[in-house]
Amino acid sequence: MLGLNPVQQETEITRLYSSLKSEQYDTSINVIGGLQDLSIIDQAFQYFFTHGESVGSIIPKENFDLRTERSQQRVERGIRSGFLQFRDSQHKSLIHGLTNKSLPLQDRNLILFWQFALNNRLFREISESVFIQVYYSGRAVLPKEEIIAFIKEIIHQNPDLDLGWSEITILTLARKYLNFLTKLGFLEGAQKKFFTNIPVSTEAIVSFLYFAKIADPKQRNMFKNSFLSLSMIPKDDMVNRLKRLSIRGYFEMDYNGVDLNLNLTHSEKEVGDVLYD
Repeated sequence: MLGLNPVQQETEITRLYSSLKSEQYDTSINVIGGLQDLSIIDQAFQYFFTHGESVGSIIPKENFDLRTERSQQRVERGIRSGFLQFRDSQHKSLIHGLTNKSLPLQDRNLILFWQFALNNRLFREISESVFIQVYYSGRAVLPKEEIIAFIKEIIHQNPDLDLGWSEITILTLARKYLNFLTKLGFLEGAQKKFFTNIPVSTEAIVSFLYFAKIADPKQRNMFKNSFLSLSMIPKDDMVNRLKRLSIRGYFEMDYNGVDLNLNLTHSEKEVGDVLYD
């Protein structure tokens, strides 16, 4: 981590792992999946980084058609917890640098997906264990029933958490998860949710490497990185694309056929400028 001595780096990494271990499940997916327009998140990023995190609402009332103050507060809490939480100062710099740019829509959608996955345990685990698994299997449809079954398994496997989610809450979580991925352009359809083609640009791949580093800061070997499956790129394709990108100076790469070790060239603060200016 740039700017920290070795002792400070180890302390920060230990803090991160401790916080991840205690990360709780919540139902923020219901709020985010219920948004009519994801541009509200873009606006929240801009307002947050312009005005500072402690100044007023991140959703000015005149900008959004939210019916009641209570609904505005609920949406604001959901956006804050899902998108405006940061694991360290490097994570915050990365998001600031990326969201301050005019990104291609597909890149912006991938960044929203990765940021929400970093911040929300339930969204991340559904994405890793259901969405990605079905996506890579070659099946055309992502069934709501598989998401429901996975959430029920989480409840069954974690009785100490006393989640206490009702059947209607579980059903709503599954439906809102699918809604959010549909708004991101990853799925399409009404009753059945079909996978779309999800292109990952050069700039998005490099951005993903920074998200992966934040998710698993001790792991230089990308093949062992806990976030790798969410890249939307199969393992073999990832190697080939990274080989080409390493020539362009975005990172140093050491691949021996088994391990894929990377050292990123640019800081989290500057990578947005490097990629999108």
